[in-house]
Amino acid sequence: METEAAPSTGTIEVAFILSEFEDQEYQSVHDQDYFEELAFGNEDSMWAYYYEVSRGELDIQGDVYGPYTLDGDAADYGTENTEFVRDSVEIADDDIDYRDYDAVMVIHSGAGEESTGNGDDVWSIHWPSVNIETDDNNHIIEEITQAPEYENSNGQRSPLGVWCHEFGHELGIPDLYDTDSSSEGIGNWGLMASGSWANDGETPVYFSAWSRYWLGWIEPTVITEDINNLELEPIENGGNVYLLPIPGNWSSSNEYYLLENRQQLKYDSYLPGEGLLIWHIDEEIIDSKWNSNGVNSDEEHKGVDLEEADGNDDLDSLTNRGDDGDPYNSGSFTKDSYPNSLAYNGTESGWKIENIETSGDNIILDISFLSKPHAVADADEAVITEGLELQFYGNESWDEDGNIVSYTWDFGDGDYAYTDNPTHIFTQNGTYDVKLTVCDNNDLCDSMILNIFVNKPPIAVVEISKL
Repeated sequence: METEAAPSTGTIEVAFILSEFEDQEYQSVHDQDYFEELAFGNEDSMWAYYYEVSRGELDIQGDVYGPYTLDGDAADYGTENTEFVRDSVEIADDDIDYRDYDAVMVIHSGAGEESTGNGDDVWSIHWPSVNIETDDNNHIIEEITQAPEYENSNGQRSPLGVWCHEFGHELGIPDLYDTDSSSEGIGNWGLMASGSWANDGETPVYFSAWSRYWLGWIEPTVITEDINNLELEPIENGGNVYLLPIPGNWSSSNEYYLLENRQQLKYDSYLPGEGLLIWHIDEEIIDSKWNSNGVNSDEEHKGVDLEEADGNDDLDSLTNRGDDGDPYNSGSFTKDSYPNSLAYNGTESGWKIENIETSGDNIILDISFLSKPHAVADADEAVITEGLELQFYGNESWDEDGNIVSYTWDFGDGDYAYTDNPTHIFTQNGTYDVKLTVCDNNDLCDSMILNIFVNKPPIAVVEISKL
């Protein structure tokens, strides 16, 4: 029997194993009671973080075991491999029935390599496929997390941010920093990037809107029509997240925008700024790069991208990990702004977000969608003889919120026309798919196809009979 990713909703049970080394014990003030408070306490704990950020959807319970002393020094486990967690599971096996738990976290004495830079220290990591056998009726631990006693970040600090980040992997969420280090990914705007280090790691920020959506903690409101004076309350106070499909008339699109109002409140108190965050999501990129942990490895086309309001692209250029110019507190987001509302393939998404302003902690804005034109094609005949002129009509095409500025007829025989009502002569018999494409002043286009059947002309047969 194997364990899988821990459930992201409901009450889950987590076993914490405290493992120290022969040359490195836990600090005297960090006893079992300390770790129980850090894991399950009412404030500044992993329980408190997840309960708040999930809006009560995830309730982390469990037990702390140990400390146990492993057979070896800290440096013996500094190499990034699974020996530390394997030895820890084994040494605690007599005390723990692992079948009772949804997840296991092993806490080593000392600081993590991610904050010390010392290769002899243990790096914090989630192991997604370790397959550790236990004595509990052949129970196998498939996934496990290792994290530190504390971090060295401008002095000795609580490891809460790293604990919560690595446990995010336990719930199934990928990293949202750039794993090839060519950019900052989403930077300090989400736990699964560098937001785990907010306040030197002691006050991790919220998961991004996409992460909370994927984990099942929120259900975004899908926008399907124009809305004026939409008021977004802070998500930290229960405000809604809004989803704008790309293009806007494809409700099932894998590409979309997520809008949320993030304020420096609660666990978001140490955000680099506050205001409207516009997230550009491409689930095809997320799905294709999930297993390689490269969701945000291409800064030109991220799976989860933050549209930086100031247009400086600091996250993409490694200039910083986020600043107060990234959220929107005024201005607009359209096809003509920078950043713009175009889809990743360069086509118009159809969305305009305008008149953005603040009202206390709330954000007020207008959302409008530029509808595609509607191509309507017709012809005098559907069946015609080759060599004869056929009249086509496109003038019934229409656009409810713009003007049609171009007509393109593709007759399927290599010839084209660019007027609304052209005529055409087919010189060869056959079946032709005649395509009309109309585009409007917002660069939105639509097409319609007519099937035209062209026959050969009849052949007169003259018979001469002898008298």
